Amino acid sequence: DGTMIEGVEVFRHLYSAVGFGRLVSLTRLPVIREALHVGYLLFAKNRLRMTGRCMEDICAVAPNSARIAGVGL
Repeated sequence: DGTMIEGVEVFRHLYSAVGFGRLVSLTRLPVIREALHVGYLLFAKNRLRMTGRCMEDICAVAPNSARIAGVGL
C-alpha cells in the first residue's frame, strides 16, 4: 500500500510474511518491544563500525551495465 515502515517494524513485517507470526506477537510485549527498539537503535547508529566500512569511507558502485535490471542500485 506504499506505507513506509522502519526500525524493528520492518522485521515484524518480514517475519509475518514468512510464517513467524507467533514470534512477531512476542516482539510486541512491552519489555521485549523496548529491548528490541533500543537494540535496533544501537545497531543502526554503530552498524558501520560493527560490520566494517568501505576503504577510505568510499564504497564502489557497479557500472550501469552491471546493475540489477529494474532495481536502480
